[in-house]
Amino acid sequence: MEQHVPEGQAVVGRYRSFREANERALVVLSMRLSYRMVPADGEFLLCVEEARANAVRGQLEKFEEENRDWPPKPLAAISPNQPAALGLWCYVVVLCVVFYLQGIWPGLEAWGVNSSQAVFGQGQLWRPLTALLMHGDIAHLVGNLVAGLCLIWLVLQVFGNRLGWLLVILAGVLGNFLSAWIQYPSAYRALGASTAIFGALGLLVGHALAVGFNPEGWQRLRSRLVPLAAGMTVLALTGAGGERTDVIAHVTGFTMGVLTGAIVQRLTAKAQV
Repeated sequence: MEQHVPEGQAVVGRYRSFREANERALVVLSMRLSYRMVPADGEFLLCVEEARANAVRGQLEKFEEENRDWPPKPLAAISPNQPAALGLWCYVVVLCVVFYLQGIWPGLEAWGVNSSQAVFGQGQLWRPLTALLMHGDIAHLVGNLVAGLCLIWLVLQVFGNRLGWLLVILAGVLGNFLSAWIQYPSAYRALGASTAIFGALGLLVGHALAVGFNPEGWQRLRSRLVPLAAGMTVLALTGAGGERTDVIAHVTGFTMGVLTGAIVQRLTAKAQV
C-alpha cells in the first residue's frame, strides 16, 4: 500500500486537479459509498474501501466513456474557416442568377421545380436538387438568402467548408425527395432553398445531439435533448407560417439534417479515436 493511502482504502483514480477528482467523487457518492481525497505528489488520489474498489472502478470507467467527448468543443475555439466567405458569396450569386434566369426563361422553372409526379412518376430525379436554386418571388429569394447566410455559416464552422456544403446540399435534396414521396401521387410542386436551410438547422441540432452521446448514458439524455427542443422551436416559429409556406418540406429538410448531422458526427468521433 502506498504511504499516502489510509489503511483499509484502495486507490481507484489519480487526478491532476481537485476539480477533476471531485467530479469522479460524485460517481462514488451516487453509489451511496464514502470516499477519501488524498493529496500526494502533485496529484489527488481518490480512495474507497478495498472491498468496494472494483465496483467503483467499473463505474468510473463507464463515466469516462460516457463523457469522453463532453463538453463539446466551443465554436470560438474552432480555427477560422477562410473559404467559408467565398462559398457564401457563391451561394448569393448562384441564387440571384437563377432567379434572374427564371424571369427571362419561363421554361426553366417548369423544368426544375420539385414535383412529386415528375420525380416518382417520370423518374426526373434532378428536380429535388434544382428546386433548391429557384424561388417564387423577390421576397422569397431575399428571405432565403438572409436565413441561409446565417445558418450555413454556422454549419461551415462546425463541419468545415467542403463537408459543410456537401451536408447542406445533401440534407436539402433528401428533404425534397422525402417531401415529394410523402405527397405522391398528388400533384405536389415546390421550389426554394428553404429545405436546405432548415436542413442546415437540423445539421447543427444533429451535431449537438451526437457530441458525447453514449448509448449507456441515459442519465444525461435529458440534457442532450435540449438542442433538439431548441431546433424544433425554431422550426415551429419560422417554418410553419404563411399561406404559401411549404411546411412539409421544412420538416423533412430539418429531419434529414438532424439524421445526417448526427451520423457524420458519430463517424467523425470514431475515426478520431
